[in-house]
Amino acid sequence: MDDRSLYAAILGLTGPWGVEKVELQRGQGEVHVWVALPPRTFWVCPECLERAPIHDHHDRTWRHLDNGRYKTFLQARVPRLDCPRHGVKQLRMPWSEDRSRFTAITTRAEGS
Repeated sequence: MDDRSLYAAILGLTGPWGVEKVELQRGQGEVHVWVALPPRTFWVCPECLERAPIHDHHDRTWRHLDNGRYKTFLQARVPRLDCPRHGVKQLRMPWSEDRSRFTAITTRAEGS
């Protein structure tokens, strides 16, 4: 398993999001994981689920759980959409709650 597949599994990422790059920064004691969407991904408003054009992108960073002695950071270029009905809305990230700077870890009870 390569590093991108490993971190995709650790983060529980499913399509269309995928791990684009993983970088170990030994001197800083950090791992940086870049998450991206493939080009020409179908975009929909998070409110009404209707097709909406991209307004712009924001570079975002989230703090993830440490990997051993390394701090882990998730980075992504997050699209904001221009919905005709709801205005400019940011896509919801499957790994984070709205406006959070930390990844959200969800656990499921065995057998559920």
